[in-house]
Amino acid sequence: MPEHQAVAVRQVQAEFLDAGHRLAQRAPRRASVRGPHALCRACPGFLDSCPMRRLSWVLLAALISVGCGDNDDHPSEAGAGGDGGGGAGGGAACEAEGDGTLDVEIVSPNDTGDVAVTSPGVPDERVVSSASLDTPAGEYTLRASSVADYPDGERVGFVYRPEDPEQSACVADGATTEVTFNYELTPGSHKLWFTAQNGDQLVGALDGEALLESGEVSPSVAFQGSAAIINQGAIAFDGAGNLWVSANAGQITVRLVDTLGESSEAAPDRVLDVSEACAGVIPCAAGGLAFDADGNLWVGIRDHLLRIDAADLEGSGAVEPSVTITGDEIENVQALAFDGSGNLWVASAEQDAVLMYAAERLAADGGDPADVVLKALTPAPVIGPLSQPTGLAFDEQGALWVGYWSSNTIAKFEPGDLGASAELTPEVQLGVGVLALPESIAFDQQGNLWLPSKVGSAAAIAKAELVAGGDVEAGATVLTSEAFGSLIDLAFNPPPDWSPIQGPK
Repeated sequence: MPEHQAVAVRQVQAEFLDAGHRLAQRAPRRASVRGPHALCRACPGFLDSCPMRRLSWVLLAALISVGCGDNDDHPSEAGAGGDGGGGAGGGAACEAEGDGTLDVEIVSPNDTGDVAVTSPGVPDERVVSSASLDTPAGEYTLRASSVADYPDGERVGFVYRPEDPEQSACVADGATTEVTFNYELTPGSHKLWFTAQNGDQLVGALDGEALLESGEVSPSVAFQGSAAIINQGAIAFDGAGNLWVSANAGQITVRLVDTLGESSEAAPDRVLDVSEACAGVIPCAAGGLAFDADGNLWVGIRDHLLRIDAADLEGSGAVEPSVTITGDEIENVQALAFDGSGNLWVASAEQDAVLMYAAERLAADGGDPADVVLKALTPAPVIGPLSQPTGLAFDEQGALWVGYWSSNTIAKFEPGDLGASAELTPEVQLGVGVLALPESIAFDQQGNLWLPSKVGSAAAIAKAELVAGGDVEAGATVLTSEAFGSLIDLAFNPPPDWSPIQGPK
Protein backbone atom coordinates (compact mmCIF):
# COMPACT_ATOMS: atom_id res chain seq x y z
CA MET A 1 0.00 0.00 0.00
CA PRO A 2 1.40 3.43 -0.92
CA GLU A 3 2.50 5.46 2.11
CA HIS A 4 -0.13 8.16 1.65
CA GLN A 5 -2.89 5.51 1.68
CA ALA A 6 -1.40 3.85 4.76
CA VAL A 7 -1.38 7.22 6.56
CA ALA A 8 -5.02 7.75 5.61
CA VAL A 9 -6.01 4.33 6.89
CA ARG A 10 -4.22 4.89 10.22
CA GLN A 11 -5.93 8.27 10.59
CA VAL A 12 -9.37 6.79 9.94
CA GLN A 13 -8.58 3.91 12.31
CA ALA A 14 -7.67 6.38 15.05
CA GLU A 15 -10.93 8.29 14.46
CA PHE A 16 -12.88 5.04 14.58
CA LEU A 17 -11.33 3.92 17.87
CA ASP A 18 -11.80 7.38 19.39
CA ALA A 19 -15.47 7.20 18.45
CA GLY A 20 -15.61 3.85 20.19
CA HIS A 21 -14.20 5.38 23.36
CA ARG A 22 -16.82 8.14 23.31
CA LEU A 23 -19.63 5.71 22.64
CA ALA A 24 -18.54 3.46 25.50
CA GLN A 25 -18.50 6.45 27.85
CA ARG A 26 -22.09 7.29 26.89
CA ALA A 27 -23.26 3.71 27.35
CA PRO A 28 -24.93 2.75 30.66
CA ARG A 29 -22.45 1.86 33.38
CA ARG A 30 -23.70 -1.70 33.64
CA ALA A 31 -22.92 -2.31 29.98
CA SER A 32 -19.59 -0.56 29.75
CA VAL A 33 -16.07 -1.91 29.47
CA ARG A 34 -12.84 -0.07 29.29
CA GLY A 35 -10.80 0.62 26.18
CA PRO A 36 -11.58 0.33 22.44
CA HIS A 37 -13.17 -3.07 23.03
CA ALA A 38 -16.19 -1.21 24.38
CA LEU A 39 -17.37 -0.62 20.82
CA CYS A 40 -17.56 -4.36 20.15
CA ARG A 41 -19.35 -5.21 23.40
CA ALA A 42 -21.36 -2.16 24.50
CA CYS A 43 -22.98 -1.33 21.17
CA PRO A 44 -23.16 -4.18 18.66
CA GLY A 45 -25.43 -2.04 16.47
CA PHE A 46 -22.76 0.60 15.98
CA LEU A 47 -22.12 -0.36 12.35
CA ASP A 48 -25.71 0.43 11.44
CA SER A 49 -25.31 4.08 12.44
CA CYS A 50 -21.61 4.66 11.85
CA PRO A 51 -21.05 8.21 10.59
CA MET A 52 -17.89 7.23 8.71
CA ARG A 53 -19.74 6.27 5.53
CA ARG A 54 -16.67 6.95 3.39
CA LEU A 55 -15.11 3.72 4.61
CA SER A 56 -15.84 0.62 2.61
CA TRP A 57 -17.43 -2.23 4.55
CA VAL A 58 -14.31 -4.28 3.92
CA LEU A 59 -12.01 -1.65 5.40
CA LEU A 60 -14.40 -1.04 8.31
CA ALA A 61 -14.48 -4.74 9.11
CA ALA A 62 -10.69 -4.82 9.05
CA LEU A 63 -10.52 -1.91 11.46
CA ILE A 64 -12.99 -3.58 13.80
CA SER A 65 -10.83 -6.68 13.84
CA VAL A 66 -7.90 -4.50 14.93
CA GLY A 67 -9.89 -2.75 17.66
CA CYS A 68 -11.68 -5.85 18.92
CA GLY A 69 -8.86 -8.22 19.67
CA ASP A 70 -8.19 -10.12 22.83
CA ASN A 71 -9.26 -7.96 25.78
CA ASP A 72 -7.93 -10.00 28.68
CA ASP A 73 -5.82 -7.03 29.72
CA HIS A 74 -8.85 -4.80 30.17
CA PRO A 75 -10.93 -5.21 33.35
CA SER A 76 -14.68 -4.85 32.94
CA GLU A 77 -16.96 -2.74 35.07
CA ALA A 78 -20.26 -3.65 36.77
CA GLY A 79 -22.60 -5.57 34.51
CA ALA A 80 -20.24 -5.72 31.50
CA GLY A 81 -20.74 -9.14 30.01
CA GLY A 82 -17.04 -10.06 30.16
CA ASP A 83 -16.13 -12.32 27.26
CA GLY A 84 -19.77 -13.38 27.01
CA GLY A 85 -21.29 -9.90 26.66
CA GLY A 86 -24.60 -9.48 28.47
CA GLY A 87 -25.75 -6.65 30.74
CA ALA A 88 -27.92 -3.74 29.69
CA GLY A 89 -25.97 -3.23 26.50
CA GLY A 90 -27.06 -6.52 24.93
CA GLY A 91 -24.97 -9.34 23.54
CA ALA A 92 -24.62 -12.98 24.53
CA ALA A 93 -25.41 -14.27 27.99
CA CYS A 94 -22.79 -13.99 30.72
CA GLU A 95 -20.51 -17.04 30.43
CA ALA A 96 -20.15 -19.09 33.63
CA GLU A 97 -16.87 -20.77 32.73
CA GLY A 98 -13.50 -20.16 34.33
CA ASP A 99 -12.57 -17.80 37.14
CA GLY A 100 -12.26 -14.05 37.50
CA THR A 101 -12.10 -11.26 40.05
CA LEU A 102 -14.94 -9.15 41.47
CA ASP A 103 -13.74 -5.85 42.91
CA VAL A 104 -16.29 -4.38 45.35
CA GLU A 105 -15.50 -0.80 46.29
CA ILE A 106 -17.38 0.80 49.19
CA VAL A 107 -17.21 4.59 49.34
CA SER A 108 -18.61 5.72 52.69
CA PRO A 109 -17.85 8.39 55.29
CA ASN A 110 -16.72 5.63 57.65
CA ASP A 111 -15.28 3.33 54.94
CA THR A 112 -17.73 0.55 55.81
CA GLY A 113 -20.86 -0.83 54.21
CA ASP A 114 -22.86 -4.02 54.01
CA VAL A 115 -23.00 -5.74 50.62
CA ALA A 116 -24.41 -9.21 50.00
CA VAL A 117 -22.90 -10.94 46.95
CA THR A 118 -24.90 -13.80 45.46
CA SER A 119 -24.77 -16.00 42.37
CA PRO A 120 -26.45 -19.34 41.58
CA GLY A 121 -24.28 -22.25 42.65
CA VAL A 122 -21.72 -19.99 44.38
CA PRO A 123 -21.50 -19.56 48.19
CA ASP A 124 -22.92 -16.20 49.31
CA GLU A 125 -20.46 -13.60 50.52
CA ARG A 126 -20.84 -10.48 52.62
CA VAL A 127 -18.56 -7.50 52.11
CA VAL A 128 -18.30 -4.78 54.78
CA SER A 129 -15.35 -2.87 53.33
CA SER A 130 -13.73 -2.61 49.90
CA ALA A 131 -12.43 -6.00 48.79
CA SER A 132 -11.34 -8.08 45.78
CA LEU A 133 -13.05 -11.44 45.52
CA ASP A 134 -11.65 -14.30 43.46
CA THR A 135 -14.81 -15.91 42.13
CA PRO A 136 -16.06 -18.34 39.50
CA ALA A 137 -17.10 -16.59 36.31
CA GLY A 138 -20.77 -15.79 35.91
CA GLU A 139 -23.55 -13.35 36.72
CA TYR A 140 -23.62 -11.84 40.23
CA THR A 141 -26.21 -9.82 42.14
CA LEU A 142 -24.97 -7.37 44.75
CA ARG A 143 -27.33 -5.84 47.31
CA ALA A 144 -26.17 -3.16 49.69
CA SER A 145 -27.88 -2.37 53.00
CA SER A 146 -27.75 0.62 55.31
CA VAL A 147 -25.19 0.63 58.10
CA ALA A 148 -25.01 2.46 61.42
CA ASP A 149 -21.89 3.97 62.90
CA TYR A 150 -21.36 4.94 66.54
CA PRO A 151 -18.10 6.90 66.88
CA ASP A 152 -16.62 7.36 70.33
CA GLY A 153 -17.78 10.55 72.00
CA GLU A 154 -21.06 10.79 70.09
CA ARG A 155 -24.38 10.62 71.91
CA VAL A 156 -26.28 9.49 68.83
CA GLY A 157 -25.00 7.45 65.92
CA PHE A 158 -25.06 7.90 62.16
CA VAL A 159 -26.92 5.83 59.57
CA TYR A 160 -25.52 5.62 56.05
CA ARG A 161 -27.46 4.24 53.10
CA PRO A 162 -26.34 3.14 49.62
CA GLU A 163 -27.27 5.47 46.78
CA ASP A 164 -27.77 2.52 44.42
CA PRO A 165 -28.62 -0.47 46.63
CA GLU A 166 -28.74 -3.20 43.97
CA GLN A 167 -26.35 -3.81 41.10
CA SER A 168 -25.45 -6.74 38.87
CA ALA A 169 -22.09 -7.75 37.49
CA CYS A 170 -20.77 -10.27 35.00
CA VAL A 171 -17.42 -11.77 35.94
CA ALA A 172 -15.58 -13.11 32.90
CA ASP A 173 -12.84 -15.71 32.82
CA GLY A 174 -9.50 -14.06 33.54
CA ALA A 175 -11.09 -10.58 33.87
CA THR A 176 -11.71 -8.16 36.72
CA THR A 177 -15.16 -6.65 37.17
CA GLU A 178 -15.54 -3.54 39.31
CA VAL A 179 -18.66 -2.53 41.28
CA THR A 180 -18.84 0.63 43.38
CA PHE A 181 -21.32 1.40 46.15
CA ASN A 182 -21.49 5.00 47.28
CA TYR A 183 -22.98 5.60 50.74
CA GLU A 184 -24.60 8.80 52.01
CA LEU A 185 -25.92 10.00 55.37
CA THR A 186 -29.53 8.86 55.70
CA PRO A 187 -31.83 11.90 56.12
CA GLY A 188 -33.15 12.18 59.64
CA SER A 189 -30.32 10.23 61.28
CA HIS A 190 -27.77 11.51 63.80
CA LYS A 191 -30.54 13.42 65.55
CA LEU A 192 -32.69 13.55 68.67
CA TRP A 193 -36.32 13.85 67.57
CA PHE A 194 -39.06 15.35 69.70
CA THR A 195 -42.72 16.30 69.71
CA ALA A 196 -43.81 19.48 71.43
CA GLN A 197 -47.33 20.63 72.18
CA ASN A 198 -46.70 24.33 72.05
CA GLY A 199 -48.35 26.90 69.80
CA ASP A 200 -46.64 25.43 66.75
CA GLN A 201 -47.58 21.77 67.42
CA LEU A 202 -44.03 20.93 66.41
CA VAL A 203 -42.27 17.76 65.36
CA GLY A 204 -38.57 18.57 65.29
CA ALA A 205 -35.02 17.32 65.59
CA LEU A 206 -31.69 18.41 67.04
CA ASP A 207 -28.40 17.45 65.38
CA GLY A 208 -26.11 15.19 67.37
CA GLU A 209 -23.56 17.98 67.80
CA ALA A 210 -26.15 20.05 69.72
CA LEU A 211 -26.45 17.34 72.38
CA LEU A 212 -22.89 17.45 73.68
CA GLU A 213 -23.15 20.41 76.05
CA SER A 214 -25.73 22.62 77.71
CA GLY A 215 -27.05 25.70 75.99
CA GLU A 216 -29.65 27.30 73.77
CA VAL A 217 -30.41 25.20 70.68
CA SER A 218 -32.50 25.42 67.54
CA PRO A 219 -34.05 22.52 65.66
CA SER A 220 -32.24 21.57 62.47
CA VAL A 221 -35.49 20.11 61.12
CA ALA A 222 -39.03 21.14 62.01
CA PHE A 223 -42.49 20.16 60.81
CA GLN A 224 -45.47 22.26 61.85
CA GLY A 225 -48.83 20.85 62.82
CA SER A 226 -52.08 21.87 61.18
CA ALA A 227 -55.75 22.23 61.95
CA ALA A 228 -56.23 18.59 60.97
CA ILE A 229 -53.10 17.23 62.70
CA ILE A 230 -52.86 18.43 66.30
CA ASN A 231 -51.42 17.25 69.61
CA GLN A 232 -48.73 15.13 68.03
CA GLY A 233 -47.28 12.78 70.59
CA ALA A 234 -45.64 9.36 70.39
CA ILE A 235 -42.69 8.86 68.01
CA ALA A 236 -41.30 5.74 66.34
CA PHE A 237 -38.96 5.02 63.42
CA ASP A 238 -39.27 1.99 61.20
CA GLY A 239 -36.30 0.06 59.82
CA ALA A 240 -36.17 2.21 56.69
CA GLY A 241 -35.91 5.42 58.72
CA ASN A 242 -39.46 6.68 58.10
CA LEU A 243 -40.91 8.77 60.95
CA TRP A 244 -44.23 7.76 62.58
CA VAL A 245 -46.05 10.13 64.95
CA SER A 246 -49.40 9.82 66.69
CA ALA A 247 -51.96 12.64 66.56
CA ASN A 248 -55.10 13.73 68.33
CA ALA A 249 -57.98 12.00 66.55
CA GLY A 250 -56.68 8.46 66.27
CA GLN A 251 -54.30 9.42 63.47
CA ILE A 252 -50.76 8.23 62.85
CA THR A 253 -48.78 10.40 60.48
CA VAL A 254 -45.90 9.17 58.36
CA ARG A 255 -43.06 11.25 56.95
CA LEU A 256 -40.87 9.29 54.58
CA VAL A 257 -37.15 9.14 55.15
CA ASP A 258 -36.27 11.26 52.11
CA THR A 259 -38.24 14.20 53.56
CA LEU A 260 -36.46 14.25 56.93
CA GLY A 261 -33.38 16.18 55.93
CA GLU A 262 -34.88 19.65 56.04
CA SER A 263 -37.79 21.61 57.47
CA SER A 264 -41.03 21.71 55.57
CA GLU A 265 -44.60 22.96 55.84
CA ALA A 266 -45.81 20.11 53.65
CA ALA A 267 -48.44 17.73 54.95
CA PRO A 268 -47.31 14.26 56.07
CA ASP A 269 -46.77 11.75 53.29
CA ARG A 270 -49.35 9.37 54.72
CA VAL A 271 -51.95 9.42 57.50
CA LEU A 272 -53.26 6.19 59.00
CA ASP A 273 -56.55 6.12 60.90
CA VAL A 274 -57.00 3.87 63.96
CA SER A 275 -59.82 5.94 65.44
CA GLU A 276 -62.15 2.95 65.68
CA ALA A 277 -60.37 2.14 68.95
CA CYS A 278 -61.31 5.60 70.25
CA ALA A 279 -65.00 4.61 70.43
CA GLY A 280 -65.99 8.17 69.64
CA VAL A 281 -63.87 9.72 72.40
CA ILE A 282 -61.77 12.74 71.40
CA PRO A 283 -58.96 13.57 72.13
CA CYS A 284 -57.68 10.11 71.36
CA ALA A 285 -53.99 10.13 70.45
CA ALA A 286 -52.04 6.90 70.64
CA GLY A 287 -49.88 7.09 73.74
CA GLY A 288 -47.32 4.60 72.48
CA LEU A 289 -45.89 3.43 69.15
CA ALA A 290 -43.32 0.66 68.68
CA PHE A 291 -42.15 -1.59 65.86
CA ASP A 292 -41.51 -5.27 66.47
CA ALA A 293 -38.70 -7.29 64.91
CA ASP A 294 -40.89 -8.21 61.92
CA GLY A 295 -41.67 -4.59 61.04
CA ASN A 296 -45.23 -4.65 62.40
CA LEU A 297 -46.40 -1.45 64.09
CA TRP A 298 -47.84 -1.71 67.60
CA VAL A 299 -50.16 1.05 68.75
CA GLY A 300 -51.19 1.68 72.35
CA ILE A 301 -54.36 3.75 72.31
CA ARG A 302 -56.69 4.21 75.29
CA ASP A 303 -57.45 0.65 76.44
CA HIS A 304 -56.32 -1.19 73.30
CA LEU A 305 -53.09 -2.65 71.99
CA LEU A 306 -53.21 -2.92 68.21
CA ARG A 307 -50.86 -4.65 65.79
CA ILE A 308 -50.83 -3.32 62.24
CA ASP A 309 -48.99 -5.68 59.95
CA ALA A 310 -46.04 -4.38 57.94
CA ALA A 311 -47.90 -5.19 54.71
CA ASP A 312 -50.70 -2.80 55.71
CA LEU A 313 -48.48 0.22 56.38
CA GLU A 314 -48.00 1.37 52.79
CA GLY A 315 -51.12 3.50 52.36
CA SER A 316 -53.31 6.08 54.07
CA GLY A 317 -56.74 5.88 55.63
CA ALA A 318 -58.40 3.47 58.02
CA VAL A 319 -56.41 0.33 58.75
CA GLU A 320 -57.63 -2.92 60.23
CA PRO A 321 -55.40 -4.27 63.00
CA SER A 322 -54.40 -7.91 62.63
CA VAL A 323 -54.21 -8.32 66.42
CA THR A 324 -56.14 -6.53 69.18
CA ILE A 325 -55.32 -7.04 72.85
CA THR A 326 -57.56 -5.68 75.59
CA GLY A 327 -58.02 -6.26 79.30
CA ASP A 328 -58.99 -4.59 82.54
CA GLU A 329 -55.33 -3.76 83.26
CA ILE A 330 -54.94 -1.74 80.05
CA GLU A 331 -56.16 1.76 80.79
CA ASN A 332 -54.80 4.95 79.24
CA VAL A 333 -51.70 3.55 77.52
CA GLN A 334 -48.88 6.09 77.60
CA ALA A 335 -45.84 4.16 76.32
CA LEU A 336 -44.80 0.90 74.65
CA ALA A 337 -41.41 -0.83 74.59
CA PHE A 338 -40.11 -4.20 73.42
CA ASP A 339 -37.41 -5.98 75.38
CA GLY A 340 -34.63 -8.06 73.82
CA SER A 341 -36.80 -11.20 73.87
CA GLY A 342 -39.64 -9.60 71.94
CA ASN A 343 -41.96 -9.20 74.93
CA LEU A 344 -44.15 -6.09 74.84
CA TRP A 345 -44.15 -3.74 77.84
CA VAL A 346 -46.96 -1.27 78.38
CA ALA A 347 -47.29 1.82 80.59
CA SER A 348 -50.89 1.68 81.86
CA ALA A 349 -51.17 5.13 83.42
CA GLU A 350 -54.57 4.89 85.11
CA GLN A 351 -53.65 1.55 86.68
CA ASP A 352 -50.30 2.90 87.99
CA ALA A 353 -48.87 -0.26 86.46
CA VAL A 354 -46.37 -1.52 83.93
CA LEU A 355 -47.63 -4.57 82.05
CA MET A 356 -45.80 -7.25 80.07
CA TYR A 357 -47.28 -9.41 77.32
CA ALA A 358 -45.07 -12.34 76.36
CA ALA A 359 -43.88 -12.55 72.75
CA GLU A 360 -45.79 -15.78 72.08
CA ARG A 361 -49.08 -14.06 72.94
CA LEU A 362 -48.67 -11.29 70.38
CA ALA A 363 -49.81 -13.34 67.37
CA ALA A 364 -53.52 -13.44 68.22
CA ASP A 365 -56.31 -11.39 69.76
CA GLY A 366 -56.70 -11.68 73.48
CA GLY A 367 -58.26 -10.29 76.62
CA ASP A 368 -56.52 -12.33 79.30
CA PRO A 369 -54.52 -10.66 82.08
CA ALA A 370 -50.98 -9.55 81.36
CA ASP A 371 -48.17 -12.02 82.01
CA VAL A 372 -46.43 -9.59 84.36
CA VAL A 373 -47.87 -6.62 86.28
CA LEU A 374 -45.40 -4.38 88.11
CA LYS A 375 -46.33 -1.67 90.58
CA ALA A 376 -43.83 0.48 92.43
CA LEU A 377 -43.78 2.05 95.89
CA THR A 378 -41.80 4.95 97.31
CA PRO A 379 -39.26 4.10 100.03
CA ALA A 380 -39.78 4.65 103.75
CA PRO A 381 -40.57 6.68 105.72
CA VAL A 382 -43.43 7.83 103.46
CA ILE A 383 -44.55 4.75 101.59
CA GLY A 384 -46.96 5.24 98.71
CA PRO A 385 -47.50 4.25 95.10
CA LEU A 386 -45.53 5.69 92.24
CA SER A 387 -48.31 6.82 89.95
CA GLN A 388 -49.08 7.32 86.26
CA PRO A 389 -46.21 5.71 84.35
CA THR A 390 -45.69 7.55 81.06
CA GLY A 391 -42.15 6.67 79.93
CA LEU A 392 -40.38 3.34 79.35
CA ALA A 393 -36.76 2.64 78.36
CA PHE A 394 -34.39 -0.33 78.64
CA ASP A 395 -30.72 0.24 79.49
CA GLU A 396 -27.72 -1.68 78.21
CA GLN A 397 -27.94 -4.25 80.99
CA GLY A 398 -31.62 -4.98 80.31
CA ALA A 399 -33.02 -3.06 83.28
CA LEU A 400 -36.34 -1.30 82.69
CA TRP A 401 -36.56 2.37 83.59
CA VAL A 402 -40.00 3.91 84.12
CA GLY A 403 -40.91 7.57 84.27
CA TYR A 404 -43.83 8.29 86.63
CA TRP A 405 -45.49 11.52 85.59
CA SER A 406 -47.55 12.29 88.69
CA SER A 407 -44.75 11.33 91.08
CA ASN A 408 -42.01 13.23 89.23
CA THR A 409 -39.87 10.13 89.67
CA ILE A 410 -37.88 7.77 87.46
CA ALA A 411 -37.52 4.24 88.84
CA LYS A 412 -35.30 1.35 87.80
CA PHE A 413 -36.59 -2.24 87.67
CA GLU A 414 -33.64 -4.61 87.65
CA PRO A 415 -33.63 -7.51 85.15
CA GLY A 416 -34.40 -9.86 88.03
CA ASP A 417 -37.56 -7.89 88.81
CA LEU A 418 -39.10 -8.43 85.39
CA GLY A 419 -39.96 -12.12 85.54
CA ALA A 420 -43.08 -12.07 87.74
CA SER A 421 -45.84 -9.76 88.93
CA ALA A 422 -45.00 -7.79 92.06
CA GLU A 423 -45.53 -4.63 94.05
CA LEU A 424 -42.04 -3.58 95.05
CA THR A 425 -39.84 -0.69 96.06
CA PRO A 426 -37.17 -0.12 93.39
CA GLU A 427 -33.77 0.51 94.93
CA VAL A 428 -32.95 3.25 92.42
CA GLN A 429 -35.51 6.06 92.32
CA LEU A 430 -34.60 9.47 90.95
CA GLY A 431 -36.66 12.46 92.01
CA VAL A 432 -36.59 14.95 89.13
CA GLY A 433 -38.42 17.83 90.83
CA VAL A 434 -41.77 19.42 90.16
CA LEU A 435 -40.51 21.36 87.14
CA ALA A 436 -39.41 18.26 85.24
CA LEU A 437 -42.06 15.82 84.08
CA PRO A 438 -40.86 12.40 82.87
CA GLU A 439 -43.48 12.34 80.12
CA SER A 440 -40.93 10.44 78.05
CA ILE A 441 -37.48 8.97 78.69
CA ALA A 442 -34.80 7.84 76.23
CA PHE A 443 -31.23 6.61 76.53
CA ASP A 444 -28.49 7.97 74.29
CA GLN A 445 -25.57 5.92 72.98
CA GLN A 446 -23.43 6.76 76.03
CA GLY A 447 -26.09 5.60 78.49
CA ASN A 448 -27.24 9.05 79.62
CA LEU A 449 -30.99 9.28 80.25
CA TRP A 450 -32.92 12.10 78.55
CA LEU A 451 -36.28 13.50 79.56
CA PRO A 452 -38.42 16.62 79.13
CA SER A 453 -37.49 19.13 81.79
CA LYS A 454 -39.27 22.34 82.67
CA VAL A 455 -41.16 24.13 79.90
CA GLY A 456 -38.80 24.97 77.05
CA SER A 457 -36.05 22.54 77.99
CA ALA A 458 -34.79 18.95 77.81
CA ALA A 459 -32.26 17.41 80.18
CA ALA A 460 -29.89 14.48 80.27
CA ILE A 461 -29.11 12.69 83.52
CA ALA A 462 -25.52 11.46 83.32
CA LYS A 463 -24.98 7.72 83.33
CA ALA A 464 -22.91 8.03 86.53
CA GLU A 465 -25.89 9.56 88.35
CA LEU A 466 -28.10 6.59 87.52
CA VAL A 467 -26.25 4.24 89.87
CA ALA A 468 -27.88 5.42 93.10
CA GLY A 469 -31.22 6.96 93.95
CA GLY A 470 -31.90 10.47 95.15
CA ASP A 471 -33.02 13.81 93.87
CA VAL A 472 -31.59 15.10 90.61
CA GLU A 473 -31.58 18.88 90.75
CA ALA A 474 -30.37 19.44 87.20
CA GLY A 475 -29.24 17.25 84.38
CA ALA A 476 -25.63 16.95 83.30
CA THR A 477 -26.79 18.53 80.06
CA VAL A 478 -29.69 20.95 79.77
CA LEU A 479 -30.87 22.18 76.39
CA THR A 480 -33.27 25.10 76.06
CA SER A 481 -35.20 26.22 73.01
CA GLU A 482 -38.19 28.39 72.21
CA ALA A 483 -39.30 25.56 69.92
CA PHE A 484 -39.69 23.06 72.75
CA GLY A 485 -42.69 24.39 74.62
CA SER A 486 -44.01 21.35 76.50
CA LEU A 487 -42.09 18.36 75.23
CA ILE A 488 -44.06 15.14 74.83
CA ASP A 489 -41.84 12.43 73.37
CA LEU A 490 -38.13 11.93 72.64
CA ALA A 491 -36.52 9.44 70.26
CA PHE A 492 -32.95 8.98 69.04
CA ASN A 493 -32.34 8.14 65.39
CA PRO A 494 -30.65 5.72 65.34
CA PRO A 495 -31.30 4.18 68.75
CA PRO A 496 -28.21 3.02 70.65
CA ASP A 497 -26.53 -0.02 69.13
CA TRP A 498 -27.24 -1.98 72.33
CA SER A 499 -30.92 -0.99 72.52
CA PRO A 500 -33.78 -3.45 71.86
CA ILE A 501 -35.64 -0.66 70.05
CA GLN A 502 -36.32 -1.72 66.48
CA GLY A 503 -35.35 1.02 64.05
CA PRO A 504 -32.76 2.19 61.54
CA LYS A 505 -29.53 0.77 62.94
